[in-house]
Order: sequence, then structure tokens, then C-alpha cells
Amino acid sequence: MNRWIKYLLIVLEVGGGFAGFSVLIVSLMNTGITASSWIFPIISGAMFLFGIVAGLALIERPRFGAVMSAVYQAFQIPILSSPLLTYTLVSGLQIGIGWFKVRLALFFQFGARSTLSFLNSGPVVRSSYLGITTRG
Repeated sequence: MNRWIKYLLIVLEVGGGFAGFSVLIVSLMNTGITASSWIFPIISGAMFLFGIVAGLALIERPRFGAVMSAVYQAFQIPILSSPLLTYTLVSGLQIGIGWFKVRLALFFQFGARSTLSFLNSGPVVRSSYLGITTRG
């Protein structure tokens, strides 16, 4: 793996995982979550912690860290949005292209975000950190 790509992944995974976990904890403290819906914040928190571990593993054990990093990146690829299921996990940096209403949009997000909801019940887990959207 290229040295600079490795450094970039370390910064984005550790920084994004820390930002996501921190914002998740703060948002849970500020909102009332029922005992039955704690499973989704636990899953999101575990994913952000996994990102921190994957980034640190790139330093200590580069081959194992590369595998963990690939797994962590694979969890961030799908962005699902439907009436049945909404899922998003972003840690570090997200660059995307989407069609919004009648325009093509390019968007960037630095930090972390996670969204998980079932049956259009509204987000069970949502945390966010800095985002920038441009429309073309």
C-alpha cells in the first residue's frame, strides 16, 4: 500500500470513527431513547469503534490493518434509502453524486454520520458532523 494512502486512511478512519462515536454519544445524551431501541445505537457505536481499531491496526500490523480497513470501507459503500430501510455509514470523508429533484448534485462530508431506520419510522440513530453540498 502506498505510504501516503495509508496515512490518509489512518487519519480518516481514526478521526472519523472518533467523531462519529463522540457525536453519537452526545446525541444519545440529548434525546430520550427507549430501552427497546438501544440496539441500533450500539451497532453504530460498534462500527465507529471498529473504524478506530482498523485505523490503528494500519500502524501496528499493516497487513491485518489493510484487511480491517477494507471491511470497514465496505460497510460505508451502500447508502440505502427506501420506505422499508434507510442505512448510511460515513466515517472520515464522503464524496457522492446524486440526483436531487431535477438537478445533479455533488456533495462532500467530512466527519461522520450514521442513519438507520426501519419502515419509515424516522431515524433510530442519526449523528452528523460537518457536511458541504454543492449543486451543479
